[in-house]
Amino acid sequence: MASHALYDEVARLINDKEKILLIPLGVDLERFKPDLNTNDLRERLGGEDKLIVFTAEAFESVYGIEYLILATGIVGKL
Repeated sequence: MASHALYDEVARLINDKEKILLIPLGVDLERFKPDLNTNDLRERLGGEDKLIVFTAEAFESVYGIEYLILATGIVGKL
């Protein structure tokens, strides 16, 4: 299981937490550096002066990507 909510729901359904394992999602900060210089990427995308938002999730409705897209309009105005 990748989320606490899913873990709790499955544990409730099967009534045996010994049979399930919670493996939280995470990010390798050595590979994906939050302080990465993005100037080259911005130049390639033509977004030097624009807000760029990225997600590695699939565009499936279960992930709520539409909310991320809507939020960019709000964040971009700040």
